[in-house]
Amino acid sequence: MTRHCDAAKFDDSVLEALLVEDDDLDARILQTLADMNGACAIRFTHARTLNEANALTQGGKYDMYFIDLNVGEGSALTLLAKLELAGARPVVVSNVSPSEIRRYRLNAGGLRFLSKGDCTAARLGALVQEALAARRAAAP
Repeated sequence: MTRHCDAAKFDDSVLEALLVEDDDLDARILQTLADMNGACAIRFTHARTLNEANALTQGGKYDMYFIDLNVGEGSALTLLAKLELAGARPVVVSNVSPSEIRRYRLNAGGLRFLSKGDCTAARLGALVQEALAARRAAAP
C-alpha cells in the first residue's frame, strides 16, 4: 500500500518503507503515525506474510523496515537477521514482553524496538528522521 502525503508539508524526499504486519488494523495505525513525521512522505509496501516479505527484501530497495516479530505463520527472527547482515537497521514493532525482548536479544545490534502499545507519532517520527539522515549521508 502506498500512502501519499500533502507535498506542501514535506521536502522532496520520499522514503521507501517495508511494513511486515499480518494485522491490517495495526498496519494502518503504524502507517498513519509514521505519516505524521513532518519531514518527508513515506511510501509503504505492506507484506502480510514472511514469504511475501522475504521476496520483497530481495534487492534492498527500502529505506526503512518495520517488522512485527510474530507474523502469522511464524517468527520474523530469520528475516531480521538477514536484513541486519545486509546492513539494514530494521525496527521491530510488536507486543512482546520485556522478558521476550531479552530472550530474542532485540536490544543488541542494530535492531530497534517499538511496543505496539507505546508507539507514538513522535517515536516513529524520530525513526523517520534517522532513516532520512542515513539516506542523505549515503547519497553521492
